[in-house]
Order: sequence, then structure tokens, then C-alpha cells
Amino acid sequence: CTRDVSLWFRARKEAGIEDVRLHDLRHTVASQAVARGIALPTVARMLGHADPTMTLRYAHIGDRDVEAPAERIGKSIVAAIETGESPAAGSDRAVSGQKRTGVVWRLHPCDSQ
Repeated sequence: CTRDVSLWFRARKEAGIEDVRLHDLRHTVASQAVARGIALPTVARMLGHADPTMTLRYAHIGDRDVEAPAERIGKSIVAAIETGESPAAGSDRAVSGQKRTGVVWRLHPCDSQ
């Protein structure tokens, strides 16, 4: 099957981006979608990936994309330690009324000791 890509070549030339391939644009779309908060499984479906792990190769997530969420989580943990309150699920603040009373919080069900 041959495809007529003359329109693509003409568009690239007019835009001054003759070295850009269609495949490059898939990476750009994935990266921009993830950077704008679109969930990885949704981006995977947009790109036609059956497995979101393949999408991670396309969505070039940089350190700055991870830094802000890590800071929010860190602040939530610090607040919980300082106030003795349990962090709220899906929130950056602690839930009042859930005081720690000698109970060790678990970050994962396997953290038994």
C-alpha cells in the first residue's frame, strides 16, 4: 500500500519544519497531553496503545512534571506529622478529627511492620 504524502511534505516545507516526521508529532501530542493533566490511560487510547506503559515512551515526562506533585505530597506528610492528623484522601490538607492515637499509618498494605 503506497500513501500519497506529498501534502505532508508540502506542509512541512511551507512551515519551515522539513526535518519533522509525523511520528515526532505523536511524541509531542503525548507529552503535551500529559503535561496538561490528561490521564495516561486516556493518552494511551488517543495514541492507539493497548498498554499505557508504551505511552510512557512517548510522553516525555521531565523532572519539573514530577516536582510539583512530589512537593504537594511532601507538604501533606509534613502537615500530618506536625498536627498528628491523617492526610485526607485526594487532598493536600489533613482531615480534622482524625488524630493519631498510637496507630502507625501504613503507606502500602504490605508495610506491616
